[in-house]
Amino acid sequence: RAAMLASAAALARTAIDLRTHPALVSRAWDCFRDLARTGW
Repeated sequence: RAAMLASAAALARTAIDLRTHPALVSRAWDCFRDLARTGW
């Protein structure tokens, strides 16, 4: 659960950064895909 919260925080931080760094979209998607693959 701690890992899931940390991942959620990282995704939230990334989402905020997307406004100034659109290039992070692919990286965020890769992270999300990895989380989905491991079952969170």
